Amino acid sequence: MKSKDYLSENIRWKETSNPNFPLRSAHGGDDLRLRLNDFPAESLYTFFVNGEEVFDIDDLPANWTIKRTEQFVSVNSHAD
Repeated sequence: MKSKDYLSENIRWKETSNPNFPLRSAHGGDDLRLRLNDFPAESLYTFFVNGEEVFDIDDLPANWTIKRTEQFVSVNSHAD
């Protein structure tokens, strides 16, 4: 796999229904995924490119955006 600086790329993520891999992106011909880890014992996410583990990350870069789905409820909503 050729090395790329994904942290500086403008990546648009989509939420998935998979709780282990909650974010996915098709970016530059690559299948990108973020795996949710056992935080704080481990890094929050592990970054995968085409099924290969590439690096661990705790904070998502500001240039990455996430498209939210309607199935997620706002943390500010209250059940009355």
